Amino acid sequence: MLRVAVLVGAARAASLDDHLAATLDKVMTATSTEDCQCFANGEENEAHCEGGGRATRVPTLCNADERCHWGPEEIPACIAMLSAPAAPTPWFDGCWGTNFGSYHITANKGTITSDGTGFLSKIYYPATYVYNSDGTVTATWKNGGKSTGTKKANGKIQWRGATGSVWKPNTGC
Repeated sequence: MLRVAVLVGAARAASLDDHLAATLDKVMTATSTEDCQCFANGEENEAHCEGGGRATRVPTLCNADERCHWGPEEIPACIAMLSAPAAPTPWFDGCWGTNFGSYHITANKGTITSDGTGFLSKIYYPATYVYNSDGTVTATWKNGGKSTGTKKANGKIQWRGATGSVWKPNTGC
């Protein structure tokens, strides 16, 4: 009877080893990124790293935060996302107002337009823009100048470069 129990136990162990080996092989050869996400480096960081904010959806931004890491690290496809260019989040698309006038500015699919007819509208709009991997946006204005915009915590955009204006979200477009 003892011999049968040992044989059954050995068979279960072999079956478990086969299952673990198959699972490990599946993980190590995974190419899907659907299980990739931002993980916390410690329980105290879970709300920050796993909360779903923009910085936790972009692999490079997640990994740049010492409280977080991108993974699972055992899935090569997740680690490969750290060297791939980040897909832009279209936070800039929409309607904006500026501190230099009351006209409406619209950003959509790479083009910035304005309903204003004043001096600034004539030299700046229409313009084009691109998203940068660091979360900023770079605009190339009608006059050829370039500016980089950074979205602040209050939702406003601070421009640096050819313009130093501040834009705020505008629902009036």
